[in-house]
Amino acid sequence: MFSLFFGDLSFKFALDPGILLSFLFCYLALSINDLGSIQSVGGLLNASSMEERVSKGVGITGLGNVTAGLFGVVGPVNFSFSPGLITATGCASRYSLLPAGVGLLILSFFPAAVNFISNIPPVVIGSVLVYLMSAQIASGLLMLTERSAISGFNEGLIVGFPILIATILAFIPSEFLTTFPPILRPVVGNGFVMGVITVILLERLILKT
Repeated sequence: MFSLFFGDLSFKFALDPGILLSFLFCYLALSINDLGSIQSVGGLLNASSMEERVSKGVGITGLGNVTAGLFGVVGPVNFSFSPGLITATGCASRYSLLPAGVGLLILSFFPAAVNFISNIPPVVIGSVLVYLMSAQIASGLLMLTERSAISGFNEGLIVGFPILIATILAFIPSEFLTTFPPILRPVVGNGFVMGVITVILLERLILKT
């Protein structure tokens, strides 16, 4: 069984500057996403010892992604939809994820089950995601209001403009990306990465001047 997982494993070294640059920005964005996910859930639940929780959470995420990178697979990351999911379901217990995780692990060994799940109509998945995203936005706005994070136009611009940039890039034609140098395409074509870069630039240019 294990030979099926490690049959194509190779330790041959290869370096692609474009992919490397993209991953550097991706992991910067990943760290920010990880930090934001942990802090947002902690703020939503009024959890204690947040500094310790953040350090352990980011450390485990980094270790997991280094291990995943060695095997050429997708690494773990804290779920950024967690505040919206908690708000929508009213359940914040970590123990509810254990049977779900075990179930998904078991299903991964049965291609027929995976194929059955993949045949769920897109309209059903879309409806669920619309609800979850609405709950995510609602919980984010609620936290912004409770913490008075937006006190003026500049703060609102820092929040709104990156969201607009990321949304536009999600629907940008692939032909447009070919006008950029190959080293920049993985960065410019990634709405999440460009959104994070825009946030950092606006925060430094607007609030620090």
